[in-house]
Amino acid sequence: MKKIYFYIGIVLLVLVGCSRDIESILVEESVVESETKVLADGTQLRFSNLGPQIFNTDISTAAFYENNQGNKYLYAVVAGEPAHLIGYDLSAGDKLITDIALPLGNTSNSMVFSTDGILYFTGGGRLYAHTVGSSTIDDLGVALNKQTSLYDLNKGKNGIIYGGTYPDGKIFEYHPQTGFKDLGAMATGKNYVRSMVYHEASHKIFAGMGTGAQLIEFDLGTGTKNNILPANFEDQEFLYQMSLVEGVAGEDRLFMTLQNSNVTLAYNISTGKFEFEGPAIWVPSIVKAPSSDIVYFTKGANVYAFDNLAAGNYDQRVVTPVSGSGRSSVFFGKVLHMFSNTGQLLRYDIDRSTANPSNLEIPGQPRQLNDVHIGPGHTIWTSGYQYGDNAAYSTKTKKTTPFIGLPQTESAAMYLDNMYFGTYTKARIYKYNSRLPWKMNQNPKLVTTVSGQDRPFAGTEVSTKGRVFFGTVPNYGANGGVLVEIDVKNNDRVTNHKPVPDQSIISLLEHEGTLFGGTSIWGGLGSDPVATEAKLFVWDIEKGVKLHEVVPVSGARFISCLLKGNDGYIWGIAQGNLFKIDPKSYEVVSTVKIWSDNRASHVWRPDQLILSPRDNMYYGAVGSNLFRFNPETTAVERLNLVGGHLTLGADGDFYFIRASDLWKMEVR
Repeated sequence: MKKIYFYIGIVLLVLVGCSRDIESILVEESVVESETKVLADGTQLRFSNLGPQIFNTDISTAAFYENNQGNKYLYAVVAGEPAHLIGYDLSAGDKLITDIALPLGNTSNSMVFSTDGILYFTGGGRLYAHTVGSSTIDDLGVALNKQTSLYDLNKGKNGIIYGGTYPDGKIFEYHPQTGFKDLGAMATGKNYVRSMVYHEASHKIFAGMGTGAQLIEFDLGTGTKNNILPANFEDQEFLYQMSLVEGVAGEDRLFMTLQNSNVTLAYNISTGKFEFEGPAIWVPSIVKAPSSDIVYFTKGANVYAFDNLAAGNYDQRVVTPVSGSGRSSVFFGKVLHMFSNTGQLLRYDIDRSTANPSNLEIPGQPRQLNDVHIGPGHTIWTSGYQYGDNAAYSTKTKKTTPFIGLPQTESAAMYLDNMYFGTYTKARIYKYNSRLPWKMNQNPKLVTTVSGQDRPFAGTEVSTKGRVFFGTVPNYGANGGVLVEIDVKNNDRVTNHKPVPDQSIISLLEHEGTLFGGTSIWGGLGSDPVATEAKLFVWDIEKGVKLHEVVPVSGARFISCLLKGNDGYIWGIAQGNLFKIDPKSYEVVSTVKIWSDNRASHVWRPDQLILSPRDNMYYGAVGSNLFRFNPETTAVERLNLVGGHLTLGADGDFYFIRASDLWKMEVR
């Protein structure tokens, strides 16, 4: 029998415009599915779906449109499980006229209206189309073979659109009559066309590349490609965002943002020169006024203007406050329209200097969950994928409390009543004191940003030593993670160590005051591994030195799990092989294959193997596959259920995630 509960949290989130500092909102448990599975020995496993934990109203991409009759529209994609295409008739009081689930995918990287008025948008490696006023989405299929993500759609001439791809860094062309056309890779060794502009006057595409930033000038007429980015910027990971501003004193300019330096550049297409370098603005929001050379954009909490670009003056003027970053901007007459990631539509009359902001009705969607971890007070914490935020489910009250504002959490460690969150990007680590109210940037507060690192996938506390540790994966295109040591008793003093060169640290375990760590040979996306085998290292916490290093399983490329076995040994899982280490001599005492793990690239996320207090069997998750392991016979019983990030609650029950839902597994 299915039970349906109304989720009050999302209503409040919409009403407050997705404020990043809202207080926690209690929501009722939503048990919508349950089943019981009987194992071979008669053990009963009861599975209960506790429902979505985090709801999303973030706008991932947007586009404005005016038809031949002068009717004005706004379309956007709200991320979620699944993502939804939403559309508004701006000529009819901002009425919501479209709300359609995407066939596949939980977000969209880009959307654009073609010259013939068709809306195109991305979803993973697929391209979708929609006609204003219709109730359907047309799935046009995979754009190019083996391309899993599409970026930055641009409209061309006569109904053509262009887009960039990952992982081969290609550009494609699409027309409804001729279909997809592969225009080839833009640069040798580059995985991403992360940003792109089509310049109609020159019939050229400007492609922002990564990893390892380049700006490729691609002549569609001759097929020639040239990297025009100055050499001093090629140490950057990505040319991340790009927009075109046409007709300022008769000249056209590209605005682009570089990652990691967070710098914006301006390139004058007409003169072939870079003429500005400064702190980053939000490039996707940039737009020129129709009757002057003033250019508007968002940065932080305001709309700004460049008043005198024609004279080479890039001084910025504050225009008006705005909520969030502009996803799309357009002028309808003398009124600037900006739509932000928070769902705010800002109308600004440039003649009257008056602003009219409004929060549109955003249908909230369940957000894909990214991680599960134990928290204080009998709570199970989950984190949201890509757009961040967290939630805590109480195993006592059966209620969920949302905690809004953190970036995507990859791992967490509980130290007494404090939570330490390892987040993506830039490996930012935050500390939250659960005894005090949640207020972003105060509690939780930023502890450190780990230089050169991106994803802290391993986290553990060592309360006997007053320490918290995280293991990281480096930036895009790089190899070599670090061991982050946080000295809690000394004002969260941070020390970074590199115990295993050229490898990422993806699993950690403390045993009797000594730290054990497991690695993955893979670094950030866009990198090729230097090492060939994963290593286990042993770390002296007091002295800050490595005591031992060993390859526990020959040929294994990742050690995704470490735990204390019930036989006194340290156990680990290395690419499907269960190994045991003597915690004193560090000798590998046994190895047995328990899983055929054929994952072949960039394995970072930890797997789990946990002893149940109910039946003294181990339950695990490898690559989101649930199983039971008998420590006496080493037999593995597959549960034939998808689930990841298995954890054991204080109530003795297991919890795991599947898509946007938190599940409970009771062993009986």
